[in-house]
Amino acid sequence: MTPLKIIQGWVVRYPKRILFLTLLLGASVVPSLLFLKNDPSPHLLPVSHPARQALQQLREDFTGTNSGVFIMLEAKDTIFKTNTLERIQRLTEAIQNMQLLSSEDLEALNVIAEQMSGKKVYVCKSCFRKKLKI
Repeated sequence: MTPLKIIQGWVVRYPKRILFLTLLLGASVVPSLLFLKNDPSPHLLPVSHPARQALQQLREDFTGTNSGVFIMLEAKDTIFKTNTLERIQRLTEAIQNMQLLSSEDLEALNVIAEQMSGKKVYVCKSCFRKKLKI
């Protein structure tokens, strides 16, 4: 006698017990449904997926040894007032126009970058964006 025939015989002989057991197992699972969470982790996607590649590119571009600066402005009620937003705009433009490297520094970095190869050149380019000539 096959296992399928055995199970079929039980279902025919004991339908109420089978139904009760099915309902009991189903009800025992319901509480665990409350603890299910949506995991949007890109690590569940294949490495070749565009979303995962974009995340990797972001990590390469914006993490590492580059120091970050956070500037906080204090406003009396809200920052969404014309004069506060103008201050933020002026500060942003001043920061964007800062020259942290002199022309001599850039020339020296270009010489060093020309001697590099592979991934090191890419890292150097990503750190200094449009300033290097490589």
